[in-house]
Amino acid sequence: MKRIESRDNALVKRVRALSASARERRKLGETLLDGPHLLAEALRRHWPLKTVLFSDSGLRNAEIAALVTQIEASAPATPCVNLADPVFAQLSPVDTPSGVLAIIELPPAGRPEHLQGSVVVLDGVQDSGNLGSILRTAAAAGIADILLGEGCAQAWSPRALRAGMGAHFVLRIHEQLD
Repeated sequence: MKRIESRDNALVKRVRALSASARERRKLGETLLDGPHLLAEALRRHWPLKTVLFSDSGLRNAEIAALVTQIEASAPATPCVNLADPVFAQLSPVDTPSGVLAIIELPPAGRPEHLQGSVVVLDGVQDSGNLGSILRTAAAAGIADILLGEGCAQAWSPRALRAGMGAHFVLRIHEQLD
């Protein structure tokens, strides 16, 4: 596992940009998963991970250490990086860092081709935490397609992902629709 202690490292700068900026997430086509629950759900759903970052204190957590073992066994090509706690704290999208972040690609944008069954249509939901909660509820209700209008928060932001608690991995989310 590679170790980074410098805040000036290129990967650290990239993760900081992904954490803070919707524009950078769209430009790079990537976003962040924050926390062991989201990472475990991504692994359970075989969602491809680009890079996983662990803090020193995170590696001392039994739940996170088990995830390291799981990644090494099921996705050995996934780069794992250990960050010093002060560097990791600067990257975390939340006030209390969880100890683990993962970079994933944003799913390709596309218009829904053929919708069947119930669909959730959202317009003007601007709070990403509320959006994530709605997505989590829709997934629990068995709804597969979510249509988001142009005024909605970014569904794949770290905050919406965290509030969705893994719902994103079972939904077909279509953003920026008119």
